[in-house]
Amino acid sequence: MSSPLVHAEGIVKRYGPTVALADGRLTVVPGESHALVGRNGAGKSTLVSVLTGLQAPDEGTVHFGGRPAPRSPTATPGAVRSPASTRSPRSFPS
Repeated sequence: MSSPLVHAEGIVKRYGPTVALADGRLTVVPGESHALVGRNGAGKSTLVSVLTGLQAPDEGTVHFGGRPAPRSPTATPGAVRSPASTRSPRSFPS
């Protein structure tokens, strides 16, 4: 098996007393595809936000290619930002 491109383990993210993500984990090796699927509030956007560096995890580690992920200078503990976008039906002129 190839070494992981991405490895996140034990990711915890809290917003005040609310636990948005508990024990999040993901490993991606070359050639794999993954999808984050779950109900509303399951922590999908929070995990992506931590993986992309928009949020700093309260606990856990993220590695890219075996090296610790760099911390984004804009990653602020407790800040509410998400790289995910919602989809809304729209009509476009022909």
